[in-house]
Amino acid sequence: MQKILATLWLSCATSLFAAHCTGGSGGGGTPFIKIDPLSSVQFLGSEGVITDFAISPHSETLFYRSSDGSFASPKGGLTQRLPKSQFPFARVMDDEERFLFTTEQLFFLDLLWPHHYQSVPSITENFRLIFAKEGAFYGVEEKGDSFEIFSISPPFNNIERLGSVYSVDGFQPKLGRGHRFPSIMFFYTKDQGQHHNAWLLEMNVQTGEQIITRFEGEEPDDLIDFAGPVKSVLRFPETGSTGFIVDHPVRNFAWWELGTPCRSYSVGKALFPNDALPVLASWDEKVGLEIFNFDTPSKTRAVFSKELPIVAEKEEDLWITEGRAPVLYLKTKPKIGESGLIRIQMSR
Repeated sequence: MQKILATLWLSCATSLFAAHCTGGSGGGGTPFIKIDPLSSVQFLGSEGVITDFAISPHSETLFYRSSDGSFASPKGGLTQRLPKSQFPFARVMDDEERFLFTTEQLFFLDLLWPHHYQSVPSITENFRLIFAKEGAFYGVEEKGDSFEIFSISPPFNNIERLGSVYSVDGFQPKLGRGHRFPSIMFFYTKDQGQHHNAWLLEMNVQTGEQIITRFEGEEPDDLIDFAGPVKSVLRFPETGSTGFIVDHPVRNFAWWELGTPCRSYSVGKALFPNDALPVLASWDEKVGLEIFNFDTPSKTRAVFSKELPIVAEKEEDLWITEGRAPVLYLKTKPKIGESGLIRIQMSR
């Protein structure tokens, strides 16, 4: 991995050779998740059939919208009715878990006084909330071929512009995944004939510094050549590992680790269930749900029984919590008397 200033990256990109991301199969090794169907799979009770949901990171409170309204269901506590929300709940919360945001239009609800939603002024529908830290929320607004970065502080009328990420020589930035305070991840792609490359840009919201990471093969200046255009990039700054969702009919996912060759995998519809975990979910109507753990040398996987009435067609349909004993939340195919959500206790 090589990091250089963002203003220099295109000057050396055109002269680099390409190393193909070598082919692989879907998963392998022994399952890393063990499920006891008698005790580990729990159908959750709810008020109405759940349409979308979010889980708070610390208390594991379930926030959901359903056919009957909006609700908060604390772990082991009583369900509380919230003001009805027109938009899905965002999966970004402050450390105190006081404010609940929506994913669109950026409305927020103060959970200490949950009487009504308030809108954040001067924020458009293109705004995307990224993370919260030390009493402030950070996000980006897409503006054509660039992004602007903002911080928002309670009572959310204090909005500060922190910087911008621009297109360079026709290469437009895209919002990446795996954001960790203080860095917001973006990526660029270059598609020329059968060659498909990607670069990562990290924007530090505290200093304004922008750093580019080039995804290289085993030799210096040997850029990785993906099987198709890169659609999404999930970065793990703690380890330097990166996952790529690729637009290719077979080799549609790639995994790259510092100092090792890039590997391609054939999976179903690739989904990231939690940006903080090196885990990939694969959904296929015929195969069902597979969970791949890329945090082990053998890149292990678990296959869920097709008997479970689950659906995982988009990332909003599932979520995996962090910790030693992660919990998987999944939407189900709604039936009479079912909530539309199940909780599965997992173990590594």
